[in-house]
Amino acid sequence: MKYLRMCRVCLRLCVMIMLLSVFPGAGFCAVRVAIFPFEIHAEEDLNYLHQALPGMLATRLESRGEVYAVEQPLVQQLAAGYAGKKITEETARKLGADMGAAFAILGSLTKIGNQVSIDASLISIGEPLPVQRFYTTAETVTGIPAKINELARILYFKILGKEVINKIVISGNKYIEQDAILLAIAAKPGDVFSPEQLQDDLKRIYQMGYFEDVKVSSTDTPEGKDITFQVVERPTIKEIQIVGNKNVKLEDLQKVMETKVRTVLDLNKVTGDVTRIRKVYTDKGFYNVSVFSKQTPISDDETAVVFQIVEGKTSKVKTITFTGNKSIPAKQLKRVLATREKNILSFFTTAGVYKEEDLEKDVDRLTAYYYGHGFLQAKVDPPTVEFKEKGIFINFNIFEGNQFTIGSVDIKGDLIRDKAFFLANLKSKPGKVFDSNLLNDDLLAIKGVYAEQGYAFADVSPLTDIEPENKKVNLTYSIDKGEKTYLERIKITGNTRTRDNVIRRELRLTEGALYNSKELDRSKQEVNNLGFFEEVKINTEPGSAANKVNVNVEVKERPTGQFSIGAGYSSADSIMGMFQISQNNFRGKGQQLSLMANLGGRSSRYDFSFTEPWWRGTRTSVGFDLYNISQWYEDFDRDSQGINLRMGRPVPRFDYTRLNLSYRFEQVDIQDVDNDASLAIQEQEGSSTTGAVTASLVRDSR
Repeated sequence: MKYLRMCRVCLRLCVMIMLLSVFPGAGFCAVRVAIFPFEIHAEEDLNYLHQALPGMLATRLESRGEVYAVEQPLVQQLAAGYAGKKITEETARKLGADMGAAFAILGSLTKIGNQVSIDASLISIGEPLPVQRFYTTAETVTGIPAKINELARILYFKILGKEVINKIVISGNKYIEQDAILLAIAAKPGDVFSPEQLQDDLKRIYQMGYFEDVKVSSTDTPEGKDITFQVVERPTIKEIQIVGNKNVKLEDLQKVMETKVRTVLDLNKVTGDVTRIRKVYTDKGFYNVSVFSKQTPISDDETAVVFQIVEGKTSKVKTITFTGNKSIPAKQLKRVLATREKNILSFFTTAGVYKEEDLEKDVDRLTAYYYGHGFLQAKVDPPTVEFKEKGIFINFNIFEGNQFTIGSVDIKGDLIRDKAFFLANLKSKPGKVFDSNLLNDDLLAIKGVYAEQGYAFADVSPLTDIEPENKKVNLTYSIDKGEKTYLERIKITGNTRTRDNVIRRELRLTEGALYNSKELDRSKQEVNNLGFFEEVKINTEPGSAANKVNVNVEVKERPTGQFSIGAGYSSADSIMGMFQISQNNFRGKGQQLSLMANLGGRSSRYDFSFTEPWWRGTRTSVGFDLYNISQWYEDFDRDSQGINLRMGRPVPRFDYTRLNLSYRFEQVDIQDVDNDASLAIQEQEGSSTTGAVTASLVRDSR
């Protein structure tokens, strides 16, 4: 017996030495786990999972850190002595102790039909703790890895003694959906249980504004902590009252409010509405307005929200003054401001209305105005505002500094044309007063030259060399042309009726073509000229590569059909009737169709017209007009029928110019000629035909 004890002690020492060699430097800081081979219960041969499942579980546990699984060869070596026998929990505890493990894991896999169940037992070795058992199922064998991941997560937290959140439940909510509340919560099932985190989540729920009270509790389950947030909702809003608004219409206030009836009371929205209502009043000159809110209970779960308004008196901007403006008169500066003084038209306009946001922007407007007139040292202080009985008095204090003129002008970098060409077309010239607006115009003009040659992203930087002692600014335009850019994709949106190809054929650029800003602007003009759209926008965005760009054509359809009917009376035709129907975008193909009828006591006329603007996909337009005219005079009757064939085409190398040709064929019948009719009429009695060819040259640069 003593010999056997000695052997057992030696074996344990050897195992400990082996473990320390396996985990150098971590032998005394990581929790060791011995995972034994899983039992397999299945009709088919799944014995490969006998060793594979412990390996999968070990890998996933170790990947999280702080847990080290005893190497499987060592576990299998010690478990080999129990071949053919079931390893009991007591045996696992004993062998785990021999391996220096703090925990042992026993498991089994059972497959019945397609469904797979996995069981695992976590056995504490050093402390006499109850065995913890876990169970999960997979629909098929292919779902085993995902279930092992879930099992590893649960076991990991149990091994380290950490509680994990199993599920989160919301209770007490009647109107606010559970999903909306869960979105406000940071904690999620599977996270480590943290009382501090739950307190933060409780505050988040309360900050939603829908609840009078929020409580949180937890319940222990074998799978972890079940968390319950108990909420008490605020009452629903049955009625909203606005009291005291004498000078502002009720609907104007309702437009800006977010509080709505039949919704849960949200104090955040109510507070915001107080601010928004006050702004409506201040924008109209009521600067002493006071707005309060209160809730009046109607029942246990319903309330009325009351907004009480004390308007006070209106006050207008009486005077705007400037100090320090030696070079530019006050009258000229006032035109720059959005804030205006009160005048005789203030009753109908916003002149005299004081708005803080406008006043803040006025400082920037004045500064920019001075820069635009060469005062590069100009500074404008925040204005002083005085509220008095007679009105509001505003003063701007300005430091002008010196006015600068342009010294020299140069251009450098990637020039695609002669320097002389660029310098000749610049608005900023030596000797002129420096003007930042002209500088911006020059930048746009230079970029335009490059954009017309395919350099969509050319960079033009203005370099300034200021000479304070000479009061001069030397300008240099530095150009980096970048790469030539090509159209990658043209996307058309908003055309609910008009077909894509009708718009696309008007574009003067195609996919794959070299970018050209001039042609892009012309394309917008051509689409506008169709007359089918209220609005046409053409924007560009970066493509899939640095030298590619996408073009977005956005249109808004307008009605293109017309229907009219009318009646009248004249001395020539007595009672007259008129009917007309036309469609300038027939079937969304851009075709023009028109039918008209005029009926009178002494004449009638019928017209039918059709035009195809793009015949066979070319820029050639074709069309025809059919007409029938009957006229009844005292001495004779005249009937005429005819057809007019039309064709037009752009003239090459002449922009905006078209050559139009037409051929008209008409047959005229003169009949029922009275004997006392003039000789000229009598000679025309009978049928006659005429034909005529007309050519016209039309230039339309719209």
